[in-house]
Amino acid sequence: MEWLLALVVLAAIAYFVMKRRRAAAPSAAVSDTHHPCPSCAAPAPRTATQCPSCKRDLPEGWAPAAGIAIPP
Repeated sequence: MEWLLALVVLAAIAYFVMKRRRAAAPSAAVSDTHHPCPSCAAPAPRTATQCPSCKRDLPEGWAPAAGIAIPP
């Protein structure tokens, strides 16, 4: 009976860890206004000079022209 309780607790912990990991994973979708940061892949505005997620400085001209796909 104790192993069943341990299994349920471990399953709950795994569920919440995976849920948190999925929520924290940034979307690398390219749009006309946002592009993925070269350091962390979080979406950042094209006009940004610093990534809002990792706080690293973005290089000059880091955002490609609209409509150009960024390789993964």
